[in-house]
Amino acid sequence: MRVPPTATSFSRYVLASGPSSPTYASFTGLPDSTLFSLGVKAPSQWHVVAISSGYDLDNLVMKDLPSDHNVIYELTNLLIEGHVTNDDGEAAQGVQYQLKRHGKPDVVSDTVVMENLGYLQLKANPGLWDLQALNSDKLKSITLSSFSYTSIWLEADVRPAKVP
Repeated sequence: MRVPPTATSFSRYVLASGPSSPTYASFTGLPDSTLFSLGVKAPSQWHVVAISSGYDLDNLVMKDLPSDHNVIYELTNLLIEGHVTNDDGEAAQGVQYQLKRHGKPDVVSDTVVMENLGYLQLKANPGLWDLQALNSDKLKSITLSSFSYTSIWLEADVRPAKVP
């Protein structure tokens, strides 16, 4: 493919057909003396890093690279965002959650629900996880109302605080 002389950016879309299928993007015919940066445009909740490259990916000049240079990227973490509300739709502030690898005892990430919109945030690797409320003495029940690949919405029936 010949690159038009006025082009200022170049993109390739890469989609995996399965969890173990190799995926790659190839760029050919780029201008030799132009300074390039190479990166992955992923959803903001994905933490993607280059794990293999012998060059500074923010300062690439094609004439200084071998013709078959490869860069390997890895999805290292997912940021899971969510909201926890009570039956009245108000933020279930102060409820604590922890994330554990499914069937394992070690806590990988934990969070406290914020007063502002009942916001919570957890960091994890792709995989199967257990989400657990820590201060369950404050809760009557928890319902998962919606879920997407980057966010969760929980409804918590919070017990009123005990008055001394």
